[in-house]
Amino acid sequence: GSGAEVKSIKEALLKEELALLLPMDEASIDVAQSVNLSWVDVGSAEFYKLEVEQADEPAFSAIVRPGVSSYTLPPFVNVESGAKLRWRVSAMNTQGDTVARSDWRKLSIETQ
Repeated sequence: GSGAEVKSIKEALLKEELALLLPMDEASIDVAQSVNLSWVDVGSAEFYKLEVEQADEPAFSAIVRPGVSSYTLPPFVNVESGAKLRWRVSAMNTQGDTVARSDWRKLSIETQ
């Protein structure tokens, strides 16, 4: 079996869906504002991995400790107006395995 096959089996075994809170999918955020991302805390998480992509390329990632379910992106991430980002959060255990993962959510940065 290929690595991708093993990965898809592992993903199928994920017990929990990780729910994102804000901003809503397809939200538009003023370039002058800080971007605060939030999600529902998962009991089984030892830590969270936040991923932000721009044009399907990794733009930023962060490790967030358990019990914390929001994160404000540093100013350098939402670089310019018109940026189209997407973000998701994974809950990880101590072995670094994913125990829950959200879907991707889209976010655009605009001058308002």
